[in-house]
Amino acid sequence: MTDAKASNEFWSEPERVEEFAQRDPDVRLTALLDEYPAPADTRVLDLGCAGGRNLRLLMQRGFDAYALDLAEGMVERARREIAPICGEAEAERRVIQRGVDDLSFAEDTSFELVVALGIYHMAANEPALHAVVAETARVLVPDGRLLVAIFGPGTMMDGEALEPVPGDRFAHLTPEGRGITLVSAADLDEVMARHGLVPVVPTETVERDRKGSHRVVNNALYRRARA
Repeated sequence: MTDAKASNEFWSEPERVEEFAQRDPDVRLTALLDEYPAPADTRVLDLGCAGGRNLRLLMQRGFDAYALDLAEGMVERARREIAPICGEAEAERRVIQRGVDDLSFAEDTSFELVVALGIYHMAANEPALHAVVAETARVLVPDGRLLVAIFGPGTMMDGEALEPVPGDRFAHLTPEGRGITLVSAADLDEVMARHGLVPVVPTETVERDRKGSHRVVNNALYRRARA
C-alpha cells in the first residue's frame, strides 16, 4: 500500500470523518471573520478542510470560500456540509480533493485569506513544509492573511513521544509511521518569513491533553508582505 493510499484510508475512516465534521468552528477564525466587511467579495481558501466545520461557517457567513483535502471521505463530508447552502453542484466545485502542496488550480494572488488549521504539520519534513508554505504565499494577495495552527515539539500521540527523523530538524514519525513536522513558534516564524509572511500578532504556543494525547500547538496569524 502506498503512503498516499494509506493516508487516504486512515483519514477517510467514517468515525474519524464524523469526529472532525461535528466539531465547532475554530474560535480564532470565527473572530477573524468579523474584520471582513464584505464577505461576498472576500475569497477564502480552507486548506485541509477535514469534515468541513470551518468551511460551513465561511459559507454561512457569505464568504466566497473554497476548500481542499486529500482524503476522499473528508471531501465528501465537507461537500455534504455546504450543499444545503449552495447546492450540490456548487459544493462539488468548491471542495477539491488534492494535497495542500498543489494549489495549481488557483492563480497567483487570488485569495484574501487562507485557513491552515492543523494541516501544515502533515508535511513529512522541512523541504515539504517549505513547499506547502510557498504555495500558500503564492496564492495570497499582498496583505492577505494566513491563519495557522501547527503542532510543536513535545506533542505526543496515544501517549507516545514522536520519534525524530535524523538529518531533518523538524521531521518526526507518528506511532503509525506517518511523517509529521513539529516546529517551535520561533522556527515557524522563521519559515514563514522566508516566504514573505510576517506575523500580525505574536505567535502563541498552547498545550492541551485530548484522548490520551498531549498536543503542543502554535497558533499564528500572518500576512503576506508587500514587495
